Amino acid sequence: MLFQNALRAALALAGARLLVGSLNLPHGFWVLLATLSLLRTSASDTRGALGPAFLGTGLGAVVAALLVVVAGNTPAVYMVAAPVVVFLGFGVGPLLGPVWVQAALTLTLVTVFAQVEPPSLGIPTWRFLDVLIGGLIGATAALLVWPRGAQNELRRSVVRFMAASAQACQDLTERLCRPPGGQDLAGEDGEVLRDADRALRLVQAAYTQYRTEGASRKDPELPWELAMAAGYSTVGGGALLLAEHATDTTPLPPAVADQLVDLAARVADDCRRAAELVRRSGHVEPHERGGYLADESGPLIASTAHGAGTGPAAVFLVADLEAWLTGIAYDATRVDRVLDDLRAGRTADLGYRH
Repeated sequence: MLFQNALRAALALAGARLLVGSLNLPHGFWVLLATLSLLRTSASDTRGALGPAFLGTGLGAVVAALLVVVAGNTPAVYMVAAPVVVFLGFGVGPLLGPVWVQAALTLTLVTVFAQVEPPSLGIPTWRFLDVLIGGLIGATAALLVWPRGAQNELRRSVVRFMAASAQACQDLTERLCRPPGGQDLAGEDGEVLRDADRALRLVQAAYTQYRTEGASRKDPELPWELAMAAGYSTVGGGALLLAEHATDTTPLPPAVADQLVDLAARVADDCRRAAELVRRSGHVEPHERGGYLADESGPLIASTAHGAGTGPAAVFLVADLEAWLTGIAYDATRVDRVLDDLRAGRTADLGYRH
C-alpha cells in the first residue's frame, strides 16, 4: 500500500510540475500544494474532496477580492486582518469543515501577499485557478493509478494471510508433535510463523487504509475482521504455543501425533476454503462442514488413556494444540456461514467466540 500511494503521489506531482512549467503559471507552487492536499487513496475519495475544496476556495477568493477592492493599497488593513483570519480559519476551521478551511487559507494567502507586494485581484484569481488545476490533476492521477484504493489489495492480502495461516497450522503442529531429531524448538517460531506473520503485517496495512477510505460501496461488505480472525489466532496462538512448549523435545505417542496432524490438515483445509470464499466473494459450492466438538476430542482422549505412557507435559501440549486448532477452525468455518447470510440478504452475525 505504501508503494501504491507513493507512486500515485509521485505521478500527480510530476504532472503538476510539468503543467506549471509548460504554462508558466504564477504562484505555481499552489498547484502542487493543491494536488498533494486533495489527492486521496481512491478515485471516489479524491472526487469527494474536490467539491468542498473548490467551493471553499471560490468563496475565499470572492471575499478576498472584495477586501482588496475596499482596502486598496493600505498595508495596515491587511496586517490587522491576517491574524484574525488565521485564528478564525485554522482555530475554528476543523470544526466547520473543509469548505471553511479552504476559504480561510485563501484569505490568509491574500492578506499575507498584500503586505509584501501591491495588492491586486490577480492573487485571489490565480489562487482559485491553481486549486482548480491542482485538484483536477490529483483526480486524474487517482483515476489512473489504483482507482479503487485498498479494496482489491485488501482482498488479495486477506487471501494470502489466510493461506499462509493454513500452512502455519500444519507446520507448527508437525514441529510440536514430532520435534526434528528431538531438538529444542526455542527460536524456531521465526521460521515456522515467518510467512504468516509477514502476511499479517501486510493485511493490517491494507485494512487500515481501507477503513480510512469513505467511498460508498454498493455490494454488501465482506466480513474482513472475521476473515482475518483465523489468521490472528494462528499467529498469536502459535507464538504462545512455541513459547510454552518449545523446550518439550520428547515426541508424542505416534497415535496421538497422527490424530493431531490429521486435525491440523482438516483445519488448514477449512482455512484455505475460507480464503477461496473471500477471493470469490462467497461464490463457492457448499460443502459438509466438519464438527470440532469438545466431546469428540480424540487426541486428548488418546493421550490420557490408560497405558498410553504420556507424561503431564505431553498431555498439556495435546490439550493446548487441540484447543488452538479447533479455535482456528471455528473462526474459519464462520466465514462460510456469514457469507451465506450476506448472499441471502439476512443480517449476518459477526460476533466472535467468547
